[in-house]
Amino acid sequence: MKVTKQQLKQLIKEALENYYLTLNVNPDEPVTGRGQPTSDLKAIKKAYKAAAMKHHPDRGGDPEEMKKVNIAKDTLLTPDNKKKYDQELYKDAMACKEKAAASGIGSHHNFCGHNAVNITDDFLIRFAELAGIKPAEGGVESEPAEGSVEYKMKTMEFKDKIMRGIQKRFMDLMKQNKTEEARRFLDLYTKVRQINDLATLQKQDLAQFAGGG
Repeated sequence: MKVTKQQLKQLIKEALENYYLTLNVNPDEPVTGRGQPTSDLKAIKKAYKAAAMKHHPDRGGDPEEMKKVNIAKDTLLTPDNKKKYDQELYKDAMACKEKAAASGIGSHHNFCGHNAVNITDDFLIRFAELAGIKPAEGGVESEPAEGSVEYKMKTMEFKDKIMRGIQKRFMDLMKQNKTEEARRFLDLYTKVRQINDLATLQKQDLAQFAGGG
C-alpha cells in the first residue's frame, strides 16, 4: 500500500502519529529513547522488517496493525513524504513542549505525552536540522518572527549556549572549592531552564554566558 501525498496530508491532519515509534526504530537507543526521528534509513528499514514479521496477518498478526506499519514505512522511506512528515512532527513536538512549559511541568518531562517524541532542547535542535528547518541565512540575518519555528529554534539554540556557559562556570568554581559561589550558578542554571523568551535570554546578564566563558 503506497501512501500518496494527498493521503499523507489527510493522515497528518487527522492525527499526527509518531511513525518512528510505530516501527519501534532504534529500540535500544540509551540516550534519546526508542522510536525517535532519525535520518538513518538502515535503522528504519530494519525496524520495518521486524515490525512486519510481528504484525503480518500470515504470521498471526493483526491486519490493522500491519496497515499502520505499512503507512509508517511508506512515509518514512519515501524522501518527499518523510521531509513533510518530519516537519509536521517537529512542529507538533514544539507545540507539546510549549504546552508542558505553560503547565509548569516542562522541566520534568523529556517526552511529549501523546506521541513520545523527545522534547529536550538538544534533541529538538537536531530534529529541526533533520527536518530541514533552519534559521534565515544571508549577509545580515533578519530576526525571525516571534512564534515562528525559526524563532523557537533560535531561542533553543541560544538558551543551550547560555546553559553550557553557566555549567562551565559552575564546574570551574567547584574545582576551586568555591561552593557558595558555585551554588549561585546552579540556581541560575535552574532559572534559565524555565525561560523560553529570546529577548529575555539576550539580556546582558544572561547573554554573557553564551560564549561559554
